[in-house]
Formats: sequence, C-alpha cells, structure tokens
Amino acid sequence: QAALPSFRRLVLWGPAMSPLGDRPPTLGQLRQMLAEEALSCEDLVGYSLQQIRDSPASFVEVFEASALAAARAADARRRVGAPAGPLDGIPVAVKDLLDVRGSQTRAGLPASKAARLARAARPADKDAVVVERLKAAGAIIIGKTQLTELAFSGVGHNPHHAAVLSPTGRAPGGSSSGSA
Repeated sequence: QAALPSFRRLVLWGPAMSPLGDRPPTLGQLRQMLAEEALSCEDLVGYSLQQIRDSPASFVEVFEASALAAARAADARRRVGAPAGPLDGIPVAVKDLLDVRGSQTRAGLPASKAARLARAARPADKDAVVVERLKAAGAIIIGKTQLTELAFSGVGHNPHHAAVLSPTGRAPGGSSSGSA
C-alpha cells in the first residue's frame, strides 16, 4: 500500500480535547468546522485515511487518490463560496454491497468466489443510486467497507476477511460490520 501524503495531525475528538468527551463530532459540527474554515476538506479526508490505516480490516477498498482529489476540489469550491451541497467535503464510506463506478462489488464474498458471479467479476460501470445522490450532495466516497457474506447475518463476522472490531474493541454485529 502506498504511503499517504503527510497531513498535520488532527484530533477531532477525545476526552482531553472536546466538551463532547470521547464522542466523535456530529455531521453538523463537521459542517460548521468546514464552513468556518477551522478544518479543510483535505485535512478531514487525510485524517479519515489515517484512521483507515489504523484499522484496515474495516475496509475492503480505499479510494485514496480520488478522495484526496475530491477533497481538494471541495476546498476550492468552499474558497469561492460555492459548495456542491450539504455534504460537500464530508468523507463517506459505503458498504461493499453498493456499486461505485470503477470498483468491483463483492458483497462480502472472497475474490475467488466473487469472480464467478457475472456482476461481481467486472468493475461497476455506474454508481448505485444512493452513491450518485451522496456525490451530488458533495460527499466524498472514501472507500467500501466490509460486510458479512451477502449481507446475510446479524453477527457481523465474515469468515473470508479479517475480524472487524468497533472503536470500543467489541464485535460490531449486523451485516454492516465495517461501518462500525
């Protein structure tokens, strides 16, 4: 995996840093920080990429280059007062059950098994509708998260991929285990 560009270390939350304690900032708080230029989109995406590197089992694919390019474009739009929408510059991960143009959708299957399925054997030629809508609102798709095989389990474990733990060290449960 290629090294990420160097970003100034951001601490968006933590008991000693925030009146929120150890809870992450809300979407509204992130939007306000971006609007007030207390945080750039590029720094936010860079921070998110650092977090992914710290917990790589949550992701099956990371769109580093396109996410950083989209963050720079969002910062440029913000500088001229023309954000793309309410989520402009906010990094979002999607479940590997959703098509992202240019990416294979494996639905939690191992690559060898997914390759036998016609739909999963080739990269998606267009985004899923929900992904299109997120992008239209300005969201930056940062990657695809792990899920249980074919999204068919309430436990959150996928025997084909590394175990995913929530930030508190617990099994996340549910089919969207990588999103925890």
